Amino acid sequence: MDHKPMYRLMKPTLLFALTLLLCSCQPSDAPPQVVRVEAPASQLAPAPAADAQPDIIMKSYSLPEGHTDRTYSVINSLLAWGDNPVGRVSQGPNNTVVVIAPDGIHSGIAALLESIKETPPEKLPSSIEMHYWLVAGKAHVDGSRASVPAELKATLDEVRAAQGRPMDFELVEEVSVLSFDGERASTNGRDSFVSQRLNLLDGYVMAELKIGTQRGQQVETRVRLAPERTLVFGMVGMEPELQGSSGIEIGATKQDVTLYFIVKAHVLDNPAP
Repeated sequence: MDHKPMYRLMKPTLLFALTLLLCSCQPSDAPPQVVRVEAPASQLAPAPAADAQPDIIMKSYSLPEGHTDRTYSVINSLLAWGDNPVGRVSQGPNNTVVVIAPDGIHSGIAALLESIKETPPEKLPSSIEMHYWLVAGKAHVDGSRASVPAELKATLDEVRAAQGRPMDFELVEEVSVLSFDGERASTNGRDSFVSQRLNLLDGYVMAELKIGTQRGQQVETRVRLAPERTLVFGMVGMEPELQGSSGIEIGATKQDVTLYFIVKAHVLDNPAP
């Protein structure tokens, strides 16, 4: 496993993750607080020789009271960053975690934990319900029976206006996913798949999304979503044999049909414990 890229990225990554963590822990009417985690470069970003292998060390950490779930989520995300994970974290008893990682990574984790001890305790994570629609669109044909849910009408009217021509739309599939703020979730539909990671920040849903069809079309992106507003966040060409929910074939050739990916976020209020 090649750890060198992660050593170079660890410091800015920790700063970003800590900023997100602290902002999400503040009351909605309080300005976000940013805390910089500084440590000697030799601790956060060692530069081993080309032929040297980093020492893998196991350490246990006590998580700050009131920040257990979010802090664990941040550490897990840091260790699993990119295509080459640099370590593993497991939850232990009594608000502890066990981390297996190179020594330089441990220095950064220790600095992160020390910096958040004085921050206000985090609230219970909110639940976020994500609604996804895959909608096929093509040039209008007289007598078309295509239809879509009424709540998408205004959004698709904007698509028509942007295209500057009459269009017909057909619902290919609708998928919903419910998850906690800060967590990753995924699901598979009849013709589609969804993978998401969500974070609430300043009233918006910061979403890392990957959605596509079982036949190869997909969109992978990061977007900022205003709750309760529909957004077209991607579009791709669609195979003619992929059919809508009514079973009506939508296009004659691959160029005839465009597949639109639409999303809406709904933030749920969690009851008090």
